[in-house]
This record gives sequence, C-alpha cells and structure tokens, in this order.
Amino acid sequence: LPAATAALDAETRWLGEPLTAPARKDKPLVLAFIAPGPGIKDAKALSALADKWAMSSVNVIGVCDASAKWDTFTKVAASNKLTFAAMHDKLSDDAAKENETPEGKLAPKRGNLADALGVKTFPTYIVIDAEGKVRAAGVKADKLDAVIDAVLSASPTRSSKTK
Repeated sequence: LPAATAALDAETRWLGEPLTAPARKDKPLVLAFIAPGPGIKDAKALSALADKWAMSSVNVIGVCDASAKWDTFTKVAASNKLTFAAMHDKLSDDAAKENETPEGKLAPKRGNLADALGVKTFPTYIVIDAEGKVRAAGVKADKLDAVIDAVLSASPTRSSKTK
C-alpha cells in the first residue's frame, strides 16, 4: 500500500505523539477514520480497546477527515477522552480544488490516506496486519476486538516469537 504508507508518513498535524514508520513496523495497525460529530461516538470504547491492544503491540491511529476543522476535532477528541494518537488526513491542492466543483461536491475526495484505502464514510475502521496487508475494512466498532484477536493469532511474527 505505497499510497497509504506515503499518506501516513506525510507531514501533517497530530494529536498525541506521531506514529512514525519505525514505531509502526512489524505491528498490526488499526486505522480509525473519524470526524467530529456523530462519527466520534465510539471514541471512549475505542480508547479502552487501544489501551488494551497496546499490551499486544497493536498500534491505533485516529484519522481525522481532511475536510474537518482540526480545532473542532481536537476539542471533540479531548471531550471524548481519546487516548490514542490521531492525525489530520491531508488533501492535495488539486483534490481540494476538485471538491469545489459541482461534480466534486457529489463525490468529494476525503484525504490522501482515506482515498488510498477507499474510505468514503466516517467512521470507518481498517485493520492492517504486521506484514502490512489489509485484513479487515469497514469493521463495526463492536467487532474490532475480535478482529484484532484473529489477526494477532494468525500473525507469523507472533507465531515465530512463541516458538
């Protein structure tokens, strides 16, 4: 997923400590595409899961919609006690201009990371395994824990460490 990796590594605003490529290496990753408003309603439950998953070396990154106001997102994230890092997805200048056209308003670009992974609505959750393969997309928030358990148990990295 070169486009997704490039979007994750792009210079952008972060809430919390940025999760750099070395910090993400060889660990499963949950991308939580969220935006201020109803889409962040799962934040408290997701924060508790992120804290639990940290013990299994699972990274969680919140991805704020590129069109959302970052100041609003950070206030909503604080009031919902978001405990994991979150980044503001970037939108290229060309995509931002395209969004202003009548056609673009019908199907707006969501941000470089969201577009690279085909995310159209928020909230959306994507689980990527330690080898960088998307293992689940569009997972319901209440099913994330079971998906992470399955990804961890199937991880060759984990299996080789336990031998």
